Amino acid sequence: MVIVETAIAIPAMAIVGLSLAWMVGGVARTVALGDTASRIAREVSRGGDAETVVDSARERNPALDVHIDHDARGDVVVTAQEPYRAPGVLAGLTLTLTRTVVAPTEQW
Repeated sequence: MVIVETAIAIPAMAIVGLSLAWMVGGVARTVALGDTASRIAREVSRGGDAETVVDSARERNPALDVHIDHDARGDVVVTAQEPYRAPGVLAGLTLTLTRTVVAPTEQW
């Protein structure tokens, strides 16, 4: 009876451990996505060409989806998204990570 319980518990613990590691990795990717969105917003708010800035960011992360807008005050609003897929046994799971950053337009 103990062998059967062990045979069920060990794979279950491995799946739980893998999913926890995937979630921690997702948090790290979300922080990195926020940094990328901040960098894009800052460059565009300083007058940089939006296409060039986004292309530069996509060289580092080809799956990046970026939307650049301006709010009512003229501030730059950048929304960056990317898919985050689970590895191994959890390969069917995918999250869409999203970060939105607002940067005031800088006048030189």
